Amino acid sequence: MGDQAEAQRDLIAEMSRDIVADVAPDELPLFRMNSTAYFKNPKKALESREGQDEALGFGIEAMVPLLTPVIIAVVTEIISHLQQSLSSHVASGAEGLIGGGLRSVFKRGGKAPAAPTAQLSPAQLAEVRDIAFRKARQLKLPETQAAMLADSVVGGLVVAPTG
Repeated sequence: MGDQAEAQRDLIAEMSRDIVADVAPDELPLFRMNSTAYFKNPKKALESREGQDEALGFGIEAMVPLLTPVIIAVVTEIISHLQQSLSSHVASGAEGLIGGGLRSVFKRGGKAPAAPTAQLSPAQLAEVRDIAFRKARQLKLPETQAAMLADSVVGGLVVAPTG
């Protein structure tokens, strides 16, 4: 895996972990294992989640241990969208700046080149929320949980992490 891809995966994992802490804190002890399984084979991680849904029934109790793959998929979608948006505003050849810009948008430090803190407009935040909500619903998350997840994603873009 290249440095750029590894940096993006690290950012996805950081953001996802913060969201898991917000919407499914019971999953934190298994986050590393679940995220490793997801990054190894996203399709399998999401398919096994669907199979567990059917086996366990429905409701919050059944969903809590199964949110990590959905959260990572949603965050991956958002980061990909933001990366495309940043790419269209940065001259080609400045890939490091794009990664630094993403870390800045997500209020994350790291090894990326120093860049001014990027802020998304209210319209961009609404677009991000809509993308997160639609992706969560596509992955069969109930509407209320999809909304909570989308709100948490936007919150992660607006507020710096405390940990």
